Amino acid sequence: MWQYKYLILVIFSIVCITTSCSDDEGEFARVSIVSINQNGRFDFGDTLIVEADILNKSGAVVATVLDGSKPLGLKFETFSVVGDRHIFFIYANDRYLPSKNYDVRITAFNGENRASDFESVFINELPARLRGICYVTEDNNGSLLYKLDSVGIRTTIPLSGYSFDKIESDNRNGEILLAPSTIGPVEGYDFNKLTQLYSTFQSPISSVFYENLLVEGVNNFAFLRDGRTLGYSRAGGSFQRFVLPDNFLPKVAGFDGSRIAVGAQQQGTGVNKLFLLRTSNSFLEAEVAVTAEIVDIEHFENEIYFLLYVKNDQTIVAEFNRISGLISERYTLDNQEATDLVIYGNNGFIATDKSLFSFLPGRFQLPNQLFDFSVTKMEFDEVNNELYFTNGTTIWKTPLGSVQNQFVTSSGSTIKDFSLVYNK
Repeated sequence: MWQYKYLILVIFSIVCITTSCSDDEGEFARVSIVSINQNGRFDFGDTLIVEADILNKSGAVVATVLDGSKPLGLKFETFSVVGDRHIFFIYANDRYLPSKNYDVRITAFNGENRASDFESVFINELPARLRGICYVTEDNNGSLLYKLDSVGIRTTIPLSGYSFDKIESDNRNGEILLAPSTIGPVEGYDFNKLTQLYSTFQSPISSVFYENLLVEGVNNFAFLRDGRTLGYSRAGGSFQRFVLPDNFLPKVAGFDGSRIAVGAQQQGTGVNKLFLLRTSNSFLEAEVAVTAEIVDIEHFENEIYFLLYVKNDQTIVAEFNRISGLISERYTLDNQEATDLVIYGNNGFIATDKSLFSFLPGRFQLPNQLFDFSVTKMEFDEVNNELYFTNGTTIWKTPLGSVQNQFVTSSGSTIKDFSLVYNK
């Protein structure tokens, strides 16, 4: 009889244990955010300290910051666990977060079940700061790369045996990109130390000519004279972005964030067109005939782009409306050869071989001449509201609304191109 009682006891114990385990695994963890430091308001570089009570967890606990439903990928660590109280450190170290409200989410797992709690926080973006200027020069001894930092210290290094005349700053990675006017490589340099990071010299693409080199946000574009447009990775690897139809070669481009407007010329015929493509998938949205080769393109606002070209010894500033698909000529400057166009907000600037003009893109007023000498390249400093420009030997700047130019730097050899460098 005692054998039966023992067997019943064993079976009862197994059932109890099994039921207990099943109940634990079937329960959801319980998560409650108790507090977040600094009343939930943070600046770039701050550490979010999140305290939460977590019960019934058997697996991982994850701290996440969300923009809507999208995780930002900010790094976190579990600082301490005492009983049910957990303390997490989350690091606000993404330079490109815009100032806005975000959600902190703490998620705990119990088996396959999970539970979360949320709290809203506000993170201020990293203020943009001008780090300096990089420019490339050329003389009989070859090309030189210069860096003029924000405190006025100038550093220079000799470049490899190519005629570099295109320079762009990749602010996200702190890199300077260079491309030659002849056959040669694209090269990347670290802004801080001016050390070379990579060169495409060993790549098959080093045997082609470069028409242009552009950087916009996280994207870079190299226009090749064989019709391809390539992008480059940080290690110097390349990938194809798009090829224009009917043997059109890309020359210049303007960006509006989601689209790229490309000025191109057809091989053999000299026909000029404006192409509009999506930057995400290179989908061709529109193509429009233009009466002359486009020198530069700038996005203004909404669906409006401004084009700069030369026709019959005249500099033409034209407006392209993406919705209507029409190009209308706005301004004509006689006996002027266009070199560059810059638009920032409702301020526009036209550079020619004889003058520098300002204009208001949102109004139909004639351009105003600021300076009566040749300008080959311009860039607008969006942080300090100053226009930088060069005549090929000297770089000046002028505050927005001013007609006084201020000396920045000069070179004994020809300044081929320059680029402003920011901290993001």
